[in-house]
Amino acid sequence: MTNLNDRADSAAREIATSKLISEVLLLMPDAVIALDSSGCITMANPAAEQMFGWPPEEMIGQPVEILLPPTLRAQHSALVADFSGGGDEGRIMADNRLEVRGCRRDGTEFPAEVSISKTAAGGQTQLTAVVRDISERQRSRARLNLFDELLESYSDAIVLIDVAGWISWANRSAQTIFDLDLAEGSNLFDAVGPLSGTVLRDQAIPEVIKTGWWRQELRIERGEFSLDCNVTVQGHRNETDGAMEELWVAAHDVSELKSIQQEFHYAATHDSLTGLANRTLLRDRMSSMLDDLDERSSAAVLFIDLDRFKAVNDTMGHEAGDFVLTEVADRLRSVVRSGDMVARIGGDEFVVMCNDAGPELAGVVAERIVDAIALPFAVPGGAVEIGASVGIAHARPQTDTDEMLRFADHAVYLAKSSAASIVTHQDT
Repeated sequence: MTNLNDRADSAAREIATSKLISEVLLLMPDAVIALDSSGCITMANPAAEQMFGWPPEEMIGQPVEILLPPTLRAQHSALVADFSGGGDEGRIMADNRLEVRGCRRDGTEFPAEVSISKTAAGGQTQLTAVVRDISERQRSRARLNLFDELLESYSDAIVLIDVAGWISWANRSAQTIFDLDLAEGSNLFDAVGPLSGTVLRDQAIPEVIKTGWWRQELRIERGEFSLDCNVTVQGHRNETDGAMEELWVAAHDVSELKSIQQEFHYAATHDSLTGLANRTLLRDRMSSMLDDLDERSSAAVLFIDLDRFKAVNDTMGHEAGDFVLTEVADRLRSVVRSGDMVARIGGDEFVVMCNDAGPELAGVVAERIVDAIALPFAVPGGAVEIGASVGIAHARPQTDTDEMLRFADHAVYLAKSSAASIVTHQDT
């Protein structure tokens, strides 16, 4: 009686186990296929139908080679026979050196990872294969490889650092720009130069820890080499405790752009022939000077009009005239104070802006200008002599730029129409 009970319990357990296995096979996302010793399919779970496009009842009794590309079937048949009769109990085939590929009913192929095991029951050998479609894994790997290639070939410098600045990865641009030796260990704070390194350590890192992001323009310095970069730092936190784990740093070189912008700005604010400030820059500086003026400060504008310059152009040509204008600019620079601005605002018209200059000092500067311009000019083909008339206007509180230039222009008109070389505008 006990034996009968034991056999009944054993049978019940086998039934329960079989049911459990069936439920597991139904739920498994991987295809599970059972084969007999000849390699014919004896069982396939629903995932196999979804993966290969064959209904299970149509797969039963078919050689497993129907699930492989035609070019691999003969080779696979021999491998199955070898494995079935060999001593191995299990084998894993993956897409490393020899790629494993599956073939759907419609003929489309896909990369696969296959695990195969062997069991013996009742003198019969049974093979069980578990097949996983790794198409998405390969696509993800390809995307990661492409991303790595893009990062490596990107012109911006990109590095991965910890909060102490130690670099764990850098693309080629970063290794070149920062002169990194990753094998020896490199610290970004040292690589960017002392000033920018301090900004990154004391400002960027605390801000990224607080907000996750930071951006600023920094000057990267390495010996005599330097460049201006827009630097962005992005943090990545540990998912377990939220601690800042690593930081991505990207540096975009804006040196050339800034140089172009500076060239455009210079061209827009300077005279192309003499290099002096033009009317635009003069008005800007005068406006700032007059805004800062009060009852205790003084400022003057000297309007200079060259005498007999037209005759140089008419008799000796514009090349000689340009030479004289360039020389006039040099002479004006040499006689004014270091803080004064010299501008060319017309063909033979110049302006000197003197900040902190009362009537006496403005008069001294005007006399220097007249004396300097009176000296002969050695031009190709001979020497010429010209002169200069100077009109002086002194600033008062509430004086605007246009008014001050108009006063100085009127004063130089009076100077040219009289025997005096220097005339100061008188308030009426």
